Amino acid sequence: MSRPDIHLRDATGAQLRWTPTTLLQSGKGEQFLEDAIAADISVLALGAYGLRLGNARTFKQVRFAAPDGRNLRADVVAVTSAGQLVVVEVKRLGNPELQGRAVIAQVVDYVATAAAMAEGDLVRSLSADHATWEELVRATWPQEQHADWLAADLRRNIAEGRVVIVVACDVVPDGVAEMVRAVANQQALAFELRIIEVTPFVCAARPGEILLQAHHAVATQIIARTVVLIRNEAGSDRVSVQVQADDAERIQENVQRATAEPSFASLAPVATKLGLPVDALVDELLALHNEALSAEWPEVDQTLLRDGQEREASLPVGQPPGFRNGRFGAYLNQGWRPTVFVGAMVDGRDHRVPLCRPTDGADFTVLFCVGHTRQNRLRVRDCLAGAGLAALRRRLKADAGDWAFHDSMALRNPEIWQPIHLRKPLADVSAGTTTAVERRDRWFAAAHEALGVLLREDEMLELRRGLDVAIGDVAVI
Repeated sequence: MSRPDIHLRDATGAQLRWTPTTLLQSGKGEQFLEDAIAADISVLALGAYGLRLGNARTFKQVRFAAPDGRNLRADVVAVTSAGQLVVVEVKRLGNPELQGRAVIAQVVDYVATAAAMAEGDLVRSLSADHATWEELVRATWPQEQHADWLAADLRRNIAEGRVVIVVACDVVPDGVAEMVRAVANQQALAFELRIIEVTPFVCAARPGEILLQAHHAVATQIIARTVVLIRNEAGSDRVSVQVQADDAERIQENVQRATAEPSFASLAPVATKLGLPVDALVDELLALHNEALSAEWPEVDQTLLRDGQEREASLPVGQPPGFRNGRFGAYLNQGWRPTVFVGAMVDGRDHRVPLCRPTDGADFTVLFCVGHTRQNRLRVRDCLAGAGLAALRRRLKADAGDWAFHDSMALRNPEIWQPIHLRKPLADVSAGTTTAVERRDRWFAAAHEALGVLLREDEMLELRRGLDVAIGDVAVI
């Protein structure tokens, strides 16, 4: 193994040398690693790279009842106070399921089955004493003042397949990057996939003791002594996978047919009308998004910036830059405090919105975006329920001009990250243009027009001031 030794000094000053090994060489099986993770999920170091778990309650050997009657059994399942379900499959070096794509199909099968199960059945598979998520939340975290809110997060995330799945093994075999690429671009359910190498270390001076250290794989390499999120080759930190509540063999066939390229399928109708290859349209849009970073946006400056604040535009982290969560564009100011996003809605499922005219492809989109954390989201929610946003929603509902208005606050489970959408088909924005310069002018004209509709000083100033108090002094990116 290519792991560096770990050198520690004990209380007496003696130098202790811990050397890397495998579960097999240390005389341990998969059960040992499963027990360690179930005892303390922080063994996986998931929080070190962006996954906010909060507190977690773990369950071992959880049985999922598939619609076809099969009984699936996950090694470890964790429910977190951040509203997430984490499913962990443990594999030891030498397990044949770890050598190919079978383990990926297996965990996808878990996600598909959990999403299809009735709430009572799924909750009872974790704890026979409870029948709803709210009961389980109240029993697990009795001090939680908003158990209904947390239960709603769990219910929605699971139903939409937004589950964190982890393959934990003592050695990541060759080909792990190919396994990740194989599922990189399916779209029906979106979940985070992390393949984690948990290396055992032993010390001759401490017989019987084992030290565990997590390493997350990147592409075909392992960054020694670093916890790194598995990403697809293009650099996305989300893995979207098409799943069915079928057997693992069927899912594995689907996985093998997948590709690793980001999906711009909804740009194809737009490109066809313009007489462009899709790749050329993607490059053209990316150039516009980069230009937008340094362009003047007086509507944003006047309504969303505080006195003395400088606007700092940015591209969402993704590949290509600016492509993330089904949209492709740029944030026109920093910090989600609040901010606006301008660009193309390529796939509306992450935001629970259909495209304006799906047959005509992607939408040109302006989003009003607000950030929140677990600590301040109740204050943010209360602020968004106030007079400022209510006035904005009423006005846009009554008259948004030529723009399609989507009110995410009116959903059964309100989406407070992006509460307001203004959209129209991208094909309409670029209709009749024959050159990139013409399309550039149309793009910026449409952006300024939508911002003029969205941003009214009286509404936004009141809303922004309330959010400053709710969010606090630290911007949420």
